[in-house]
Amino acid sequence: MTTIEKAVRTNYNPTGVAIIEKLYGAPGYLSPGGPKATDSLAERIQLTAQDHVLDAGSGVGGPALRLAQHYGCKVTGLELVESSVEFARNRAAEAGMQERVAFQSGDATAMPFEDNTFSVVWSQDAWCHIDDRETLLDECARVIDPGGTLLFSDWLFTGEGSAASRTEIFDALAAPSLATLEEYCELVDAAGFTDIEPIDDSARFAGIYHNAMQRIAQQKDSICEQFSERVYDIVMEKNQCLADGFTSGLVGGGSIVARCA
Repeated sequence: MTTIEKAVRTNYNPTGVAIIEKLYGAPGYLSPGGPKATDSLAERIQLTAQDHVLDAGSGVGGPALRLAQHYGCKVTGLELVESSVEFARNRAAEAGMQERVAFQSGDATAMPFEDNTFSVVWSQDAWCHIDDRETLLDECARVIDPGGTLLFSDWLFTGEGSAASRTEIFDALAAPSLATLEEYCELVDAAGFTDIEPIDDSARFAGIYHNAMQRIAQQKDSICEQFSERVYDIVMEKNQCLADGFTSGLVGGGSIVARCA
């Protein structure tokens, strides 16, 4: 197990998931914005009931269920952390969505799918955890139908910072690195995608994240009671690092839509 895989599994163990859902205020979501962020990203393309979407890095299932419920599409979620897959499957069962949404464990850099399986590959703020993004995007190109769509959002580097500040941000996110929007565009292009359309969405990311920080502070007593004061302090320290990154302009977010040739 690599260092980054170990960090991801630690951050997103069941206790971590429970705390992150409190932070972002949306069950099923492990990144800022919740269902509104899913809707905003989905508006960039025209999903239909005929689409089969791969959610590469599906977490505990919030975005996948949202897409299936709102657009009638079929969604397959691929997630590294097995406990998160179980969370997602349980939520799909509770929502009666097992016919349209399925989740399985797997590595997005070695996807367990045949070529040309999906009409859309989607990800919402998850690829920051992946070290080999070149192979990831090659895999995306492999499993998408010709003429299909790649659509993802992610955390980004948007400014210059010291080596120490970058390391703190990586640790807080359980990320090996962060790409810039330009670097992502280059990787998408190198994987053979065309019609690449990037959007820098850093201002919205920052606003959502600062609201999340206020939310977690307001829940201090319940978090301390449920977990411990030490856990609360760790959560605040890590997330304050990210909030400071947004304030300084070092950290942001964005999205890309592209077509598979």
